[in-house]
Amino acid sequence: MGSNRGGMAASDRRRWSFQTRCDSGSLIGEGGREERREDPQRHRIVDLRLLQDLTDPDVFEDDEESDEPARVLVDALVENNMLELLVQNLQRLNNSDPDEMAAVYSTLTTVENLVEVKLAMAEMVCERTKLWKWLLGKIKMREFDSNKQYASKILAILLQNSAGGC
Repeated sequence: MGSNRGGMAASDRRRWSFQTRCDSGSLIGEGGREERREDPQRHRIVDLRLLQDLTDPDVFEDDEESDEPARVLVDALVENNMLELLVQNLQRLNNSDPDEMAAVYSTLTTVENLVEVKLAMAEMVCERTKLWKWLLGKIKMREFDSNKQYASKILAILLQNSAGGC
């Protein structure tokens, strides 16, 4: 059994150290060396949250000049196929995993933000992606969750802002 320094056994200290370091992606290996263990899924979720924040129209002022950086960002995202990538990612996410449900929410929020910054995005989303089909599938699911409700909101936004109605 390990030493009992400070009222805590060595095995308990190691476990506590491991648990407190997991969130940062670091682990304490043998000999006290810090090792990095990256979770690619966690990075994707963080990236989606960052994209959600970067496209948030509330960050920009109401005047035309302040909206210009947001429009430039939206144009760059579209030019680099971000819409298609977001929808492809949605199709891979699992609704039973809480982290992946958060990723769905971040993705839907990003789509809403893109449309709010530039209304023409609604038409592009309908023309270039299969989001319409994914949203309908999500709404038809028997189980209710907050993402199902949000999917219906995004569907309404797309219908209201696209000429052909998707």
